[in-house]
Amino acid sequence: MSMSGEKPPEPENVLPENSVLTLEAYLEMLAVLSTRSQFELVRYLIQHGEMSKSTLQTAFDTEADALESHLQALTDVGLVETRAKNRTEGALAYSYRATMFAEVLFEEGIEELLQRETDSEDSYSSSGGVYSSDT
Repeated sequence: MSMSGEKPPEPENVLPENSVLTLEAYLEMLAVLSTRSQFELVRYLIQHGEMSKSTLQTAFDTEADALESHLQALTDVGLVETRAKNRTEGALAYSYRATMFAEVLFEEGIEELLQRETDSEDSYSSSGGVYSSDT
């Protein structure tokens, strides 16, 4: 309950009526990003653009199964998308890229939060990063 005694808005009311995603979908995106490997993978794709699985595997020095699991989790919630391309020998080659949702989440959310923390570093106490409201 808020200090004024008013109830917080119902979760369904925090999104615009014509929202593309549900609140649960947004929360799932955030939950997937709470895993460091998946956070780093999305950030890398945003910074470096579309990449093949083998390029990502080399960049992250990880096993193929682990990478596949991370990519699948990120794809399932809409933060990464897969593209298939035909190779000359007839096989499909897959590449991965961050979606618009991932880009906005990082640029307007996470990166903005990190920038604000940097900008207001003096607002944090020296005793472990506890926010001080004295300023």
